[in-house]
Amino acid sequence: MNATAETVNTLPTDPDELVDEEWLAEYYDQSTRTIKAWRYDGRGPKYIRLSKTQVRYRWGAILEHNQKLTARSTSEETVAASAA
Repeated sequence: MNATAETVNTLPTDPDELVDEEWLAEYYDQSTRTIKAWRYDGRGPKYIRLSKTQVRYRWGAILEHNQKLTARSTSEETVAASAA
């Protein structure tokens, strides 16, 4: 799946569906550079490396990552930069 406003507006329904880092960057409203930094630091969603230059993210892994960022109160908050 390639990143476009249309694809981000139509979220995957299958947790095993794969999305690329451009799509993920659009989804989180971040740059691909930030997505790569999260991956390098282990702060973003789990990913699948297809080749030396290609990675994909399972939709289910993105949802799991979002759950880790979810808080009920400010005392539970996890800053996205520190979530693993």
